[in-house]
Amino acid sequence: ISYNMRQVKSKGSAIEKALSHELWHRGLRFKMNDSAVFGKPDLVFKRKKVAVFCDSEYFHGFDWENRKHEIKSNQEFWHHKIETNMRRDALVTETVRSVSWTVLRLWGKDIKANLQQCADAVERVVRGFPQHPYRTVDLCAGIGGSRRGFERAGGYTNVLSAEIDDYACQTYRHLYGNNPK
Repeated sequence: ISYNMRQVKSKGSAIEKALSHELWHRGLRFKMNDSAVFGKPDLVFKRKKVAVFCDSEYFHGFDWENRKHEIKSNQEFWHHKIETNMRRDALVTETVRSVSWTVLRLWGKDIKANLQQCADAVERVVRGFPQHPYRTVDLCAGIGGSRRGFERAGGYTNVLSAEIDDYACQTYRHLYGNNPK
């Protein structure tokens, strides 16, 4: 039993290696097991604020209500251990999401059976549109027509406006209350 338990890895598992290898070949760059991110995700895309966890079914409680009855030896220990892992996983997910990160949790069996689809899911999130709020720069602002369009679309924040025409600056100030530089 001790030998078998020593073979269980917290990082560098077969499912983690398979997924990371596939994503690397797709041109996605990431850091593995980054301790700077709460919960030490298996794959971290810092610029996009995406954390990916590759969870094994046994230790993370896949279909727990049905599978917990399959454990025959040392039930009290394993039930406590796996339920603690599940609570910790929920806490990690909630904490990482609370700081505006996207969290993906993939089951090991899904990675083994459908590696391409799992990599597609990660790639869609990582290569997707940037996180809200989107920031815009209004160069040659005029009277702010571009800015108004973005603001009406929703989810955009103007961080800089620039205009050299004095009359346009007066109109811009009247509409938005701030001065284009």
